[in-house]
Amino acid sequence: MALKSANVVARVEPEIKEQAEDILQQIGISSSSVINALYKQIIIQQGIPFPMVAFKKQDVGTEQLNSMLAEGLRQAKAGEGGDLDKMFSHIRRSHNL
Repeated sequence: MALKSANVVARVEPEIKEQAEDILQQIGISSSSVINALYKQIIIQQGIPFPMVAFKKQDVGTEQLNSMLAEGLRQAKAGEGGDLDKMFSHIRRSHNL
């Protein structure tokens, strides 16, 4: 008779675990379900289902950040944003989701 489940033991930073479990509780999904879904995606994708890259630290000063935020707000108020459904469709296509 095959086992219906197997245990996964992992060490996680306590603060990270708490924050993630709070969010999962709000969503109404267990951490076991998330781990199972992740493992299934690893099998489907034949690898990690999201980029695992080192990010280059960018020094963004307060002035530059404020400028970027102001530009984003201007674009939003001017209606220059894209259609959300089209954006998600593009993301799904470009990531084979």
